[in-house]
Order: sequence, then structure tokens, then C-alpha cells
Amino acid sequence: MEDGNSVCRRGELDDVVTSGLSEGTRTLENDPILRAQGFISNTCVGIVLKPGRTLGGERVVNPFRVDFGCIKLNLSKPIAFVTHGWTDDANKLWVQDIAQKVIRHLDRNVCVVQWKQLSAYKYEQAATENTLIVSDYLTKFIRFLVQNGLELKDMILIGHSLGAHVMGQTGYNFNGEIGQIYGLDPARAFFTVPEDRGLQYRLDSTDAKYVQMIITTRGLGGVLFGDGHDNFYPNGGTNPQPHCTFPLLTDAEFANQLLCSHIHSTTLFRLSLSPWTLYLGNRCDSYPRYLLGMCKDHKPNNLGIFNNRAGGDFYLRTTPKSPLIAHMNQLGSLHHGY
Repeated sequence: MEDGNSVCRRGELDDVVTSGLSEGTRTLENDPILRAQGFISNTCVGIVLKPGRTLGGERVVNPFRVDFGCIKLNLSKPIAFVTHGWTDDANKLWVQDIAQKVIRHLDRNVCVVQWKQLSAYKYEQAATENTLIVSDYLTKFIRFLVQNGLELKDMILIGHSLGAHVMGQTGYNFNGEIGQIYGLDPARAFFTVPEDRGLQYRLDSTDAKYVQMIITTRGLGGVLFGDGHDNFYPNGGTNPQPHCTFPLLTDAEFANQLLCSHIHSTTLFRLSLSPWTLYLGNRCDSYPRYLLGMCKDHKPNNLGIFNNRAGGDFYLRTTPKSPLIAHMNQLGSLHHGY
């Protein structure tokens, strides 16, 4: 059924996600480990992943059944996916605000991936096992969309912390053919330390045609070194970020400095989705060299989607209070990289 710009399809996703699996594990009624349902919000499609019970003590990953009846997508427009990290929730302000800003400023379909309950497991299990479960479902859903006319090269994946690696794993599953991935302070533990688990598990520059990382808790919550095409280090990328030095005196989402700085990457990214809000960084070898003005003649690049994809490591300063811009700049010299 079609009405205007939306397209409704009934039951098709169930066939996609159950292919290659036994008849005994096809439906929710068989007590799958995962239960999922979709929801519709304006032009947004959402996927909700929920843990269920195990079958005989075995960890069998079952397909979800699509019971929401209608997926509302404009197949003439590309799509963006947004997801959260450990112990987080897709209903949080930063997720919803990114989704709305993508719709408003990029004119795209948006899919918010909610894995709140799976992300609430102990960190090691959430990082090493549950991220793979989520990326597997997301991969199946994207394959369905490709079969219905959307192109990988036009897709944008956005993830925070563990969610950044969910998006990296998904990109890896498509051999780097996804258009863009934005990793917001990608998690460090169990991806690069105590040992590097390998590129199939963590976000890196091979996972998409363009990968950007925004690092705000360098070497603590987030990775020590960015591995994207463009890597942004606001205020050197370290904890605490200026917005989080005295978080109770700002509009920070967390009172804890580390948590505040870790989520700060999402704040900068969502604010950068307004084309007139610019966070310009200079390519530089290190933050001390940047502070000494030794890189001021290097071509600047803008954090977020509206960037020139110059490649390299970029440093910038932000302020404690919103909109967090240390220096106002003109948009004219930037290329809109979407």
C-alpha cells in the first residue's frame, strides 16, 4: 500500500530475518532469546530489541517477527540509523534530537535502534556478545532495505560508545560499502584493550566509505587513538571536557565528570547537525602543538556531517556553556559532506 511519500509493507521483514534458520526458531512464541517489535514515529522507523529466555540453556539467536504491520518509509530518500551505548536508552534526549535534526536538516528517513535491555548487561557481555547480536539484526534489516531499492552508499550510521562499534560491525558486514559512519567516543574496553580484538569487532576506517570519530574521553571511556578517516579531539579529547568540569553548573546530562565527558561527544554531534553551528578543528599532530598555534595555517575541517573530509586528526576548543563554540566561523569555506 502506498500513500504519498510513505510505503507500507506487511510481513516481508519476517521472511528476510528468518532465512536460513530452522522452522523451530521462527517465531516469538518459541521463547526466543531476543524479542523485537517495531514502532513508527512520523517518518521514523524504530527497531526495539529485547532479551527473552534461553532455550534449554543454549544461546540460540532467533529472528524477530515484525508485528507492527506497516513500515513507513519514503524509498526515494536515503536513511540514517542512530543507536546508543552501554546502559543507555534510545528515548534519551540526545538520540531523539539527532533523529529529528537528521530529518529536518538532511531530509532523510531515520531508524533509531533501541537495545536498552541488552545494553544493561554487565559491560563485558554487552561489549563482547550483545553488540554482535544488535549488529546482526541491523545487518538483516539493511539487507531488506537494499532489496527494496535503498543504496548502501547513501546510508549514514551514527553510534555512541558501544553503539559506535555496533555500527562498525554492521559496516564490516557490508565490506565497507556503507556511505558514512560517525563514531561518537567509541568505547575502548574490550575493543582495543586489554588487547585489540580485530577489525571485525571495532569501528575503523575500513567499515564505510567515510568514517569520522569524535573522541571526548581519550584513553578512558573512549579509544586512545582515532581510527577513522577524520578524527576529532575536542579539547584534546580528554576528560573532563570544559562542559563537564563543573557539570552541576552547566546543562550537562550527568553530574559525574567521566560520564558527562563521554556523552559530550553526542552533544557536539547533535548541535553540529544545525548547519549554522560550526565546530572547526585544525589538522595537527598533537593538542599541545595546536594550543601553541603551530597548526593555525592548516586547512580547517568541521566536526560532524557538514565537513570537507580532509582526512587526519583535528583538534579544537569548546566552551563550558551551550552552544560550546570557542570561535565563530563562516560557513562559506566548508563543503557539505552529505
